[in-house]
Amino acid sequence: MGTQDELAELRTAAARLREQAAAVTREMHEVRDALRSERERLHRERLEEERRSTEVRWRGELPPERAAVALRVERGETTWRDVVSGRDEHSSARAFRTVFAHEVEVAVQDLRDNDPEFRAEHDDALLRAGAQEES
Repeated sequence: MGTQDELAELRTAAARLREQAAAVTREMHEVRDALRSERERLHRERLEEERRSTEVRWRGELPPERAAVALRVERGETTWRDVVSGRDEHSSARAFRTVFAHEVEVAVQDLRDNDPEFRAEHDDALLRAGAQEES
């Protein structure tokens, strides 16, 4: 094989690599744009949920533990993330977590009682979690 043939192969390979790099770059831009759109959508939803929560609190329709936390969030004293994660140790946050945990337990039990597919998946997840704790 001559030098000209080798050079032609290298040029072809370089062209293929440029095309692949361009395709990857296009895909990265598409993913970035999709993530940006999703982030903006979630931000709008969060703002709308906060607005609805404020209106519900103003009308006195929230349970007391939620109303107290919602008021603290509105005042900028805490965030829902801190409340749910346990970083917020205020009594209203602890009360909210207690009620929330109970509501989740009730919802999970309802799903287990009424959805055999969920029950099977939940049992499997519990077994996997137990196996991970043992290792």
